[in-house]
Amino acid sequence: MFLSLLSINVVFGAYTAALIFLEIAIFLLVAKIAISGNKLVENNVFNNILIIDFYKYAIIMIIALIILTILIYLIYFMCLLLGACCKGMTSHPSSVDDKGNVYDQYGDKLGHYSKKPKFFDSAGNVYDKHHNKIEPDCQIF
Repeated sequence: MFLSLLSINVVFGAYTAALIFLEIAIFLLVAKIAISGNKLVENNVFNNILIIDFYKYAIIMIIALIILTILIYLIYFMCLLLGACCKGMTSHPSSVDDKGNVYDQYGDKLGHYSKKPKFFDSAGNVYDKHHNKIEPDCQIF
């Protein structure tokens, strides 16, 4: 059956063979641990199967935990590296001075930053808390 799988698809057959060899290696490791720890009982097949399966499960879960931990750390360090690389690439096209004036990256004035107007005069002009006149078409935020 395995040879027919190899004739159908070599990569899938190799992957299946690797999983089979991994299972056999884990079984041999578990059998050695169980025998050296005197966990197996003579003439008690059901108990021996449960003990071997328990050890196999524990070893497989430890291997999976190690692989998952390595993957999570790799993703974390890749995100840190990407964040460090991209930090210098971000542009800041506007800046705001202490009076609330907004400038672009070339130093040209774009408008005035004010969340809400503070003062009105009798002509209907709007002023901010720094007494800068706010034009309706210049209020960009």
